[in-house]
Amino acid sequence: MNYIDVLFVNAPSRLEAYGSLAPLTAVELPVAAGHLAMRARRDGFTVEILDAEALGLTIEETGINVM
Repeated sequence: MNYIDVLFVNAPSRLEAYGSLAPLTAVELPVAAGHLAMRARRDGFTVEILDAEALGLTIEETGINVM
């Protein structure tokens, strides 16, 4: 089993923000998570980013993937 020190999660929010128009909106890159991950890696931490928005996960599926 691979262990990580830090997991940054880009939670799904398009459905809540845009409702039925969500499929027509762009998926934004998790830029802030990327910057934080880069800094943490530079400081020696093992880091991953879970981009639940890009993967199309629900809040519940995101929680399951985090566990």
